[in-house]
Amino acid sequence: MPKKGQKVQLVVLLQSAWFLKVRWALKHHGVAYKVIGYTPLLGEYWLRWKTGKWSGRVTTPVLLTPDGAMLDSFDISEWAEDHSEKPGASKLFPHTKLADIKKWNEISEQALFYARTQTFARLEKDKSPVYAMLPSFVKALGPVKEWFSTWFISTFIAKYKDISDTASFEKTKAGFLELRKTLKANNDYVLGEFSYADITMAVALQAIEPVGPPISKMSEEKRAEFCNKALKTEFTDLLAWRDQLYKKHWPQA
Repeated sequence: MPKKGQKVQLVVLLQSAWFLKVRWALKHHGVAYKVIGYTPLLGEYWLRWKTGKWSGRVTTPVLLTPDGAMLDSFDISEWAEDHSEKPGASKLFPHTKLADIKKWNEISEQALFYARTQTFARLEKDKSPVYAMLPSFVKALGPVKEWFSTWFISTFIAKYKDISDTASFEKTKAGFLELRKTLKANNDYVLGEFSYADITMAVALQAIEPVGPPISKMSEEKRAEFCNKALKTEFTDLLAWRDQLYKKHWPQA
């Protein structure tokens, strides 16, 4: 357990939806943390060294604590609850509803896996976002930059291929239809009161359209670029629910 005032380290892709999940849980419980930005592939060996995970897929977010590394957004969020620094903070993971929360987290993950496949498709057509994250020494290599970016994208796609193959527009839509039905039955909360199930499904809606300021610094132009118009047309009510949930439950401090 970190000493009082000591910050744990959170390794993240700064625009990642999974970063949103853990930010919300950590802030909800008043857990201080230091953000370390991660560059996919280029930072992988460093991350393996920090986590001690030398085989299999390594992904972010990762929480580095005095007790070891937490390697999954769900586990990090549970850890935040177990190490809450905010007296009176409500439970995000009530024990009697843990199975339901895990079910909704799986629905959320499927939606975000689908969103990631759409991002991959965009990057194959427009590599400029990859150029922006490259180290300066690679950018200085001129024509090599194009080759490196193509390799970067293809390697990143291959890394998640098994997960991407399970995701689809149909599964994503079905999950959001179930969310709509559940919210209507439970007074606008997934499980009847605010919990991690609401957090994970609010973040899942990034698959339709990224959340705007003040939660995200993403420009309106970028948000429009990542908008799934087919899903947005059908689920404007869920986007409105998400925005209200952020206003009511996103910690201000």
